[in-house]
Amino acid sequence: MLFTIDLGFSEMINDVEEGHINMVVVKDLSRFGRVASGIDDYIEEYFQLKGVRFVAVNENLDSKTSANFHDDIKIRAFFNEWFLRDCSKKTRDGKHNKALQGKVMATYPKYRLH
Repeated sequence: MLFTIDLGFSEMINDVEEGHINMVVVKDLSRFGRVASGIDDYIEEYFQLKGVRFVAVNENLDSKTSANFHDDIKIRAFFNEWFLRDCSKKTRDGKHNKALQGKVMATYPKYRLH
């Protein structure tokens, strides 16, 4: 899996395993993860197997009540991942162009010319 697992996420998974959690609520899908395949693994397989309901509030997605939940998850996860890669490429290209123009790349230049 291409997820970067942090301590809070690990604790949540442990709580799911122990049966303490039956619903995961996130602000939006991008806050849960940005790698489409990893999101599928958790939301469509793991949570479903464990009987955990998944809700993304801002996107009005609910694994219990959304008619096209699985299709919506796949589409939104794809666009979240694409957006992340697009932003990364644009940032990288912008920094490269700035360097080619001889502009300062550091946050604070060491020397200021007057």
